[in-house]
Amino acid sequence: MIRIDLTPREADILDTVCRDYLMDLRMEIAGTDRMEFRENLKQQEVFLKELLKTLEARTPKREAGAGEEWPISH
Repeated sequence: MIRIDLTPREADILDTVCRDYLMDLRMEIAGTDRMEFRENLKQQEVFLKELLKTLEARTPKREAGAGEEWPISH
């Protein structure tokens, strides 16, 4: 298990990056003909969706503040 401590700002940035990549990944999946590569991309999509759920569930809904860190464990 890997544990990452993020500030609220870092969590927001990670959320944004993951969502942006997820949109690009969906387009890549739709445009991929090779079945093995497509399945790999789909596994990445599932992972990103789970990561975003975990991030959302573990990120307190407070204002970004004075360098507080919030644990995110997988």
